[in-house]
Amino acid sequence: MVAMMIWLNQSILAQDPMPVSCGMESEATSESDPVNLQNAGLSCVSSFSNIVNNPVYTDVNRYTPYESSRKIRVRANFIVIQKADGTGNFQDIPEHRAFLDDWFNRCNFRFGSLWGSPDANCSDYVIDSKVEIAPNWIFLPDPTEYYWDNTNNPGTTDCPNSGSWWLNGLDAQINNDPNIPRGINVYLTSHGPVHHQMVTLGTINHPFQAGMPYTWCSELPSITDLNKPSRIHIANLFLKYWWFQNHPDVIGEPFSVSRAWIVDEGISLAHEFGHSFIREYVHTCPCLNHLMGANCGYGAVLRKRDIQFIHRGFVFNNIRQFIECEEKYDIQDSPNETPYLWVTQDETWNVNMRLYDNVRVKSGVTLTITCQVLFPQNGHIRVERGARIIIDGGHVKRANTCSPNQFWHGIYANGNSYQPQPDPYGPLLPDQGAIVILKGDGLIEGAGIGVSTKNSPPWDTPEHRGAIIDADDFTFMDCRKGVEFMKYEFPNFSRFHNVRFERSATGSMFNGVSMWATNGVTFQDCFFKNMTQQGIISWDASYTVTKRNVFTGSPIGILGGGSMPLAGHIVIGQEGASLQDRNQFINNTVGVRGTSNTLFRIFSNYFENYDFDIAMIGQANNEIRGNRFQGAAAGVQLDNTGNFKSDLQCNVYSGNIVGVNIVENNQGFNFRNEDFTVVFHDLFIEGTATNPGRIQQFQGNSGDARWNYFSAGKPEKY
Repeated sequence: MVAMMIWLNQSILAQDPMPVSCGMESEATSESDPVNLQNAGLSCVSSFSNIVNNPVYTDVNRYTPYESSRKIRVRANFIVIQKADGTGNFQDIPEHRAFLDDWFNRCNFRFGSLWGSPDANCSDYVIDSKVEIAPNWIFLPDPTEYYWDNTNNPGTTDCPNSGSWWLNGLDAQINNDPNIPRGINVYLTSHGPVHHQMVTLGTINHPFQAGMPYTWCSELPSITDLNKPSRIHIANLFLKYWWFQNHPDVIGEPFSVSRAWIVDEGISLAHEFGHSFIREYVHTCPCLNHLMGANCGYGAVLRKRDIQFIHRGFVFNNIRQFIECEEKYDIQDSPNETPYLWVTQDETWNVNMRLYDNVRVKSGVTLTITCQVLFPQNGHIRVERGARIIIDGGHVKRANTCSPNQFWHGIYANGNSYQPQPDPYGPLLPDQGAIVILKGDGLIEGAGIGVSTKNSPPWDTPEHRGAIIDADDFTFMDCRKGVEFMKYEFPNFSRFHNVRFERSATGSMFNGVSMWATNGVTFQDCFFKNMTQQGIISWDASYTVTKRNVFTGSPIGILGGGSMPLAGHIVIGQEGASLQDRNQFINNTVGVRGTSNTLFRIFSNYFENYDFDIAMIGQANNEIRGNRFQGAAAGVQLDNTGNFKSDLQCNVYSGNIVGVNIVENNQGFNFRNEDFTVVFHDLFIEGTATNPGRIQQFQGNSGDARWNYFSAGKPEKY
């Protein structure tokens, strides 16, 4: 670490006998060694030089906030360290709080009220940085009085960039305290000897007599260690305040005047935060009056490029961990409207990023994500018709400061409901539906809907339905819904192979996949775990759940229903599938539930659930063959399926309380080659006086035996 001590001679402080100086680590501080890229298991760039030379990083224009955008708020903990008895620094009393509020407000004033320079080099100045500091004040008595006294620092500078900085231990405690939000930690300390002589004993009337420095320091941000703390040290502000207040004769001005001088040092605080935000500026002076220069006057200028550097830093560096989940570039007058980051040419995002706006992939463009991309609450990616998004090993998640109950919207792929789907890996015309390719052990986490085949929220225009999803070796984690298919009349060739839909212990994932009036989607080797509602839910849809899919820990594994008789089947399993190829439904409340107007074919699966392995209610056709039912209250329940065919054949019931439960009218039910070893009843028929339990009258004919095997010593029916 190299420290530079440079005086900030701000014109407004011309009469101030003790102007603040800034000690800052050099930009030469190396990050060439990727200490902690937070990219384990991801296909990301692997070094500092690969990040800073990456087009996604170097194209700073994309990180320009709109003039109409809300400010991005950055959390900061202001930690006022006191002596053990609460003295020695500012106290939480009205007088001191009023001063500290005035001082701090000058910092935010500067970030929001910039102006131009007479220097032509700053002709591109901006008037608002779109940054605001959100303070959290902590008044902290120090029982050891070690941290309070900044003369305990062993180095030659008070800058918090040394491994031996005396506040490192306290900083670790602050960062690990669950009651203190993570933020840039701003420490206010005092010079022990000066306080003793000037305040306690009154033997001096000028802190320079005891050699007190008046230097503030901050750390440069890191883009390789995204968990790195960020600290600012504000040394001796209280002692200057006390000196000005108690020795106006030495100062030469009444405290009403000198207090204003110190309040205006809030602008120097903005300068320190500037160092926390911007790697590129260590006391450069690109033009007169620049906020980050050493001798640039009042410090009221930031250029467009400076603002781009600040907001790019919020995307790539460790400061992003201090920005709340919901922070995004919403339009001030329309808080539900967020501008887009436009992707207008083929790009690969292979750098760890956090975004604050929505993303829109333009027609004709492919966006490939191989690293980690974090989205704010309610942020989304819109993939236009004729565009393609590929998540190849990348992780697309909610922002790192989000709670389990805060969701980003997800990916919205715009289809064309008037055309068949294109080949996911072939050429793509501008008016064809968007393509979503998910692969390479990638992840979508914390979305309202991981991928939806419709327009972006809040719109759902029917003409934009029907995009195709091709997923292989991928995970949807803790999304309220993993995937959503909207009504689409052409065959849907979307495919899911080796895809996990999973809810963690803190998640609230309702459904893995929902389908409405679409036909042809296939699932193989997929895993649905711990949904709060259903693994798959469908309405007026037909699809195939082929083999080796697992549904576990949900109220319902698969729920299918219809408003009219389906034209196609919901097929679960493959007839005659080997044991290793069977789908499994384990520890759900109900494995498969169907309602009216469905056509289920359920072949050669394994069921072990709590209440019912298969439950059908309403008039619908069902073929249930070759399955094994283990331990549920009932292997199959049929409830008023009416005269529609319910054909059960070659199923094995082992350990169920009831094999087949018939509720009221199920006259289309017939069963053959069934094998029962149950606890109470093989066939349990129940009804009411007005709707008695009924099944098909003739179960077989002469010469056409049913060959059912009933439980030994149990009633065949009840």
